[in-house]
Amino acid sequence: MSILLIIFLTATLLWLIYWAIVRQSILDAVEDDLAHLRNRVEWFIIDGAPESQSKSAQILVSEIDCDGFIRWLSFSQIAVDLICNRKRIKIDAAKEKRIFEASPQWIREARNINTALTLKAALANSPTWWIPLPAILLGAMFSWQISDWWNDVESSASKLRSEHFGTGQAI
Repeated sequence: MSILLIIFLTATLLWLIYWAIVRQSILDAVEDDLAHLRNRVEWFIIDGAPESQSKSAQILVSEIDCDGFIRWLSFSQIAVDLICNRKRIKIDAAKEKRIFEASPQWIREARNINTALTLKAALANSPTWWIPLPAILLGAMFSWQISDWWNDVESSASKLRSEHFGTGQAI
């Protein structure tokens, strides 16, 4: 009986340490990285970088300006959105690919960083997804369907964040 109590107390302590210290540190780092990315993109626009006034640059700026999502976005929300709105996500992903495919390298890099930071925040808020995620990503290396699903997850994360936590601008 005392072993179960020790296991319970240890698990509770680790859980609290994660939520109070580790998660906060990760989310603070994501906020800092987003602020740095936002400043970098704004400087590209101020300096008049190639296609800084294009549609892809304006979409990027509106996606990066989505504050407030970091503490609340979870991977479960992304998964539910992906299941419920699969057709819309496919259409939006095709539009995004067409818009961003021809954009300059600095826009594509900033957008990839923005997507990675969104997923980092979602996974920091969803530690129970850490168990199946390595298997999903490993499967993506060998399966076209899983790789396609992961790309849809990235698209859904960006859309969900901007629709529910940001400006609400869609493509």
